[in-house]
Amino acid sequence: MKPAQVKYDVNALHWIGSPATEIMLCVTSPASAIKNFGDLFQREMITGTAGTATHDTPAILNGVLGTKFKLVSGYKGSSGLQLATERSEVEGFCGVGYDSLRPSVVGGKLRTLVQLSSQKEAGLEEVPTVFQFAGTEEQRQVLRLMFVWGEIARPIAAPPGTPGDRVSMLRRAFDDTVRDPLFRADASKASLSVQPVPGTQVAAMIGDVYRTPRDIIDQAAAILRTR
Repeated sequence: MKPAQVKYDVNALHWIGSPATEIMLCVTSPASAIKNFGDLFQREMITGTAGTATHDTPAILNGVLGTKFKLVSGYKGSSGLQLATERSEVEGFCGVGYDSLRPSVVGGKLRTLVQLSSQKEAGLEEVPTVFQFAGTEEQRQVLRLMFVWGEIARPIAAPPGTPGDRVSMLRRAFDDTVRDPLFRADASKASLSVQPVPGTQVAAMIGDVYRTPRDIIDQAAAILRTR
């Protein structure tokens, strides 16, 4: 959104892969009158925020789709938002990853309203993605610009100028690592999700987002300036 501040060319990096996705969610208390994402077009939802992602996510949804999130700031992290929701200080929140919320979602302490991605998480097949509510290509482009990053949550890159054979070697090493049973066992012990995305796919997704038309980027930036 502010390319003059970026001192490198993202598309000149050589993307090796991402070991995991981090699909963001909008959730609410089971006690809330908001039962599904469609309700947010008819009724206001008191929504806690605790920083950039949890603030910008509902702001973008309000500005692009016309939802009725009422933002209440000042909470400390996702744990503070969950506690506030359990205490009914707020009805819910947006912009926190499923890995962090999984115990509360699976345990029934939180109801999932929407997945902020173009793909669905395993176990949340019945929960819609935000793109199902986009009525125009312009809306889809803004949503993709803002939310696609969770699908390549922790990408690893080699610097510009890395020889092609070295990039291929690094990608093979990455692919072998994320498939390795010992690696996966260690990740499981640390409660870390492994949902690998190959380097070629990471590069394609980043390249696609960086081709977003300037007027779409300006539209998203304007919404965030008035959040």
